[in-house]
Amino acid sequence: ELSEEFTWHRVAHFIRPHRRLLPAESPPRMNSLAAGLLGGILIALAAPADWQSMVSGVVVLFALAAALCGLRVFGVFLLAGLLLGHASAERVLHAAYDCGERRLVEARIDSIPVPQGTGWQYDAWVEPISAPRHAPLRVRISHPGMKVPARSERWQLLLQFDSPAGGAAADDRRRALLRDHVSATARARESPLNRRLASAGPSLDGLRLAVAANIQRRVHDPSAAALLAALAVGVTGDVSALQWRVFSATGITHLVAISGMHVTFFALLCMAVARAVWRKWNWLGASCRREAFASAVGIVLAFGYALLSGFSVPAQRTALMLTVFLLARGSGRNVAPAWSVAASLAGVLLLDPLAVLSAGFWLSFCAVASIVLLAGGRLHPPGT
Repeated sequence: ELSEEFTWHRVAHFIRPHRRLLPAESPPRMNSLAAGLLGGILIALAAPADWQSMVSGVVVLFALAAALCGLRVFGVFLLAGLLLGHASAERVLHAAYDCGERRLVEARIDSIPVPQGTGWQYDAWVEPISAPRHAPLRVRISHPGMKVPARSERWQLLLQFDSPAGGAAADDRRRALLRDHVSATARARESPLNRRLASAGPSLDGLRLAVAANIQRRVHDPSAAALLAALAVGVTGDVSALQWRVFSATGITHLVAISGMHVTFFALLCMAVARAVWRKWNWLGASCRREAFASAVGIVLAFGYALLSGFSVPAQRTALMLTVFLLARGSGRNVAPAWSVAASLAGVLLLDPLAVLSAGFWLSFCAVASIVLLAGGRLHPPGT
């Protein structure tokens, strides 16, 4: 019965429009909010540094004109997006270190280290040990040696910060670092001062690494084990360069990393199981509706899987869009599909304004938005 329930026919039945619906709600305010927020962030990040003051003045005038023309929500959130984009970029770009200097710092590991040549690469929040003291800075560190740091460990490291480079390639690299909220790059120098200050406590990343290690113990082929770990929990450090080249040549790179497709199908599977459980347990049927129970299970487990996979930007976007879509369905109203897309877009931008710098933001968001728009956002009648 479960296999019959989880078919494309049931998926289509779950998302298709129904006739008996409550009155429709107009979504123009949410559309204006999302469009204004997106436009303001794009303007803040795209305008050259020398033109920022002039561009900000033009945006203020345009927002006032929009408010006078009846587009008050759009004007307000255009300014809000501009300020949000400026603040997010400023926190990353205004690094407190002079590039090219060597400093003894305290580093808290903030990512899973990945192999790089004869060492490891990871991101860490870095703070100087001696004066002058500065606010913590997110730095991408290349760490030579065989000893692998762990996520959430605190280390004392002697770092050599990289000098800035010029040219188009350097601009692309800085844009990629800004997208990842990284302010600088550095190399850990061999020194007796390097030592671990505190070990890592229990964390989701520790659980992810434990799952990946268990896969490697049970799967004898290293290439297959690396691929399964990447597909299961998003740990891609053991995927070889040859495998990445094969994935790139065959066009399936996006399938290896945890993407929106993984989270979506996982949520659909969990919802199908939840419906089967609802039918088996009579007390559930007496306390809640089937679709409300399935939606709650799908939302909770979608966020849980997104966290277990590293909570990357595509996973965040998909979990949030599923939440907005299912909550709109659960409200019992004939909500326009554009409303759920606009609400999820606004939520993603508020969560991470710099996500607009990623090509994956546009590709996956447009793909999911297209699915929602084609499938429709109207709901089951309250009795189902």
